Amino acid sequence: MNRRFSLRSSAIGYTLAQDLPRTFGFAVKHLIAILLFTLVTAVPASAACLSAGQMREAVASGQAAPLGAVAGQAGGEIVKAQLCQQGGRYVYVLSVLKGGKVTKVTVNASR
Repeated sequence: MNRRFSLRSSAIGYTLAQDLPRTFGFAVKHLIAILLFTLVTAVPASAACLSAGQMREAVASGQAAPLGAVAGQAGGEIVKAQLCQQGGRYVYVLSVLKGGKVTKVTVNASR
């Protein structure tokens, strides 16, 4: 009798090929949920971030403070900065490296 390797488990009654789509679908659903959560929490609610051109214009017109003027309020090394409008004022949403961890910090940028 010639025994060949089979992905069929006689004890369980299904093949790995039958279970793979369910496992893959489960992983994809969780990956999508994680991505959506990340996008939703990346910027504070009701904050509309400006493009690079809009950011330059807001700083040049004096409506918003330059990043250098508020950098001391960050509490660590700034690794990413976005100028946003939130609640009728300008804020910087900063990714700050402090103690080996990156955290989000929101700093008032209105003048």
